[in-house]
Amino acid sequence: TQLALTPIIPTIVAHIDYSLVAHDITPTGCLNTIVKDNPTVCLSISDDLIRRFIRLAAENFAPRFLRFLRMTTGLEQRPIPRTQFFVIQGLSENADAQLLFDGEDGIARRSAMIDAGELETDPRGHLAYHVELIGLMARCTDGDAPGPEAVARKLFSLKDILMHLSQTNLPLVLRSNYLALLDESYFKARRPVQKSPELVALLNMFATRVETFISDTLRTLDADYAQNQAESELTNYVLLSLTKTITIFTERQFSVNTNPEELVDALTRFAKAAAELHDFIFDEEEVNGLKDVLPTEPLVRCLSVLRRRGLLDASEFKAAAEVGWSEPEVPSLSSPRPKTEEDATTTVVSLGATSVAPAPWHPQEGLGAFIDAFVASTNPNDKEFRGLVDVFLEELGSGKGEVPLKRLVGRMQAGGAETPVDQTVACARILRVVLEHAAGSDDAELLVSRQNLLSDFGVSAVMLKLLSCENSALYLAGLQLGEMLLKGGNARVQSEIVACFSNADEGDTAALDGSTRGFFLRLRDALRLAAKEIPERITYLETQRDAEANFDEITVGLAGATVE
Repeated sequence: TQLALTPIIPTIVAHIDYSLVAHDITPTGCLNTIVKDNPTVCLSISDDLIRRFIRLAAENFAPRFLRFLRMTTGLEQRPIPRTQFFVIQGLSENADAQLLFDGEDGIARRSAMIDAGELETDPRGHLAYHVELIGLMARCTDGDAPGPEAVARKLFSLKDILMHLSQTNLPLVLRSNYLALLDESYFKARRPVQKSPELVALLNMFATRVETFISDTLRTLDADYAQNQAESELTNYVLLSLTKTITIFTERQFSVNTNPEELVDALTRFAKAAAELHDFIFDEEEVNGLKDVLPTEPLVRCLSVLRRRGLLDASEFKAAAEVGWSEPEVPSLSSPRPKTEEDATTTVVSLGATSVAPAPWHPQEGLGAFIDAFVASTNPNDKEFRGLVDVFLEELGSGKGEVPLKRLVGRMQAGGAETPVDQTVACARILRVVLEHAAGSDDAELLVSRQNLLSDFGVSAVMLKLLSCENSALYLAGLQLGEMLLKGGNARVQSEIVACFSNADEGDTAALDGSTRGFFLRLRDALRLAAKEIPERITYLETQRDAEANFDEITVGLAGATVE
């Protein structure tokens, strides 16, 4: 039905100028229904139509136009990079659409609106538009989107976002939108962020929020909390937004022994509050059923990352063992390797356990930490990063590395809707490094041998599972792994791939992220998207070159500050 209605989109758009708004339907509402969760229809939305809706948004400050633009960015778990760029670029070029409430005066005006309850009393007003706008910009930077992230950083400096988040009266929905923008534009970026006092203050604010949530809300929460909107919003903010931000920051921006003491103290305080939160939810003596209904997986992942960075002594918390944290502690990528035989003995503690056992330190002892090192590394030429890779390859070459390699492949094969994307991509990257190393060897047979070995372990099926994923990062990892797996035309691997498709069990090629469209439909959509995006990218680059060539002519008469 959505595809059948696509040709009449221009007709519906033509009625928007008549401002036909009813309590249950608008032309924009019809358009939302047509494009919702349909990537094919979203790809048919032109840049001109996107810019028209941005102009409409600027003229009316109507949130419904921004909601349509958000719909055009694709599925929630699979944003469309082309549309993300067009939307945020159009917003950045139209100053009238940017209701950002920047500066002290802007923040004061917004604060007055919030205190007056405008978000509840006027759902089509300026404050509602502002909330939708920040959410739309965060959506445009979601996923692997370096272009939109660069545009967002021009619109919002890190200091700007920290200033907005420091306001105590922000509605939770707006605070969550700012956090998403902070995560994607700054914390996930390869460039390190400045560990400023404002950032430390924000982390302390997060810890206070969790502590207050435990004392004021959690103790009275029950399994029906979702029926209470205020409790539901606060719970989701703490368990989803806050934990995600801390996880990303700690993984991407925190390095052991290189951070200000105040920042370490703030993260340690958050870790203790989060562990207390976890203990209360998983307390066996409690009969409120919270652990069965609350979204606890982000909290568990956050605590795991904090533990690996040395910010949490998990053995202090009684409920830690109940989430299956039995992985031994391994020094992080930033930790020095032991230098003496005595130093090479570490205490292996299962979380929640009381016994200890000495064991020689080795980069592969904790596979999860080994993979996290790949995830956290921002420079593949980093000495310690290469050291981990070299250890892996050295043992593989001597015939001792097959066990950890099998474990790594097995870690990827399980899959499911909750598949941790970063870790899965890191696993695929490790497998690719193994093959790239063989391809660069003087031994012509080494690559074929490694390809056959990985195929025997089931990597051919894993590659197909990655290529069936809706998530763009997983799909790209599958492409890059498949390129190396098939390099040189390995007939044995080709036969194994054909066998995966020939088997009656569709689980052999089912997507790792739980999506259901399948390998061939995913590949078809990717080819269609490429056929559309490549010419558009060429046109964009040509336009940029023309602008650079005529820069002096374009900027004649402009003030120096404007040119800068």
